[in-house]
Amino acid sequence: MPRPRNKIPKLYVDQSRNRAFCKIDGKFLVMGEADSAEAQEAYGRLLASLARGETIESAKATRTAPAKSTAITLNDLILRFRTEEMPRYSVDRLRYRGCGGGTGGRFPQRWLSQ
Repeated sequence: MPRPRNKIPKLYVDQSRNRAFCKIDGKFLVMGEADSAEAQEAYGRLLASLARGETIESAKATRTAPAKSTAITLNDLILRFRTEEMPRYSVDRLRYRGCGGGTGGRFPQRWLSQ
């Protein structure tokens, strides 16, 4: 005889990522940052919606979206490098630093004659 399943999902904590999540029917639902009021509130909303008999998809829809991070994205970093740092290394600027004629073999002559 198989072991009876627990109907109430348990709140787990991923310590490496500092996230709280629960597993329902093999699907992981992230509740928020571990040990936060947001995670506890999301877990409570999930339990309430499952108690009402709603499906997992509708329970996921009741979760609020996480706050937008203010961290810099990779696109922002590339754009910043191309607009601020790349002009410093252009061939025309190197010519004015005294590297134009005698480059010491660092640049082919055809690059400098453009």
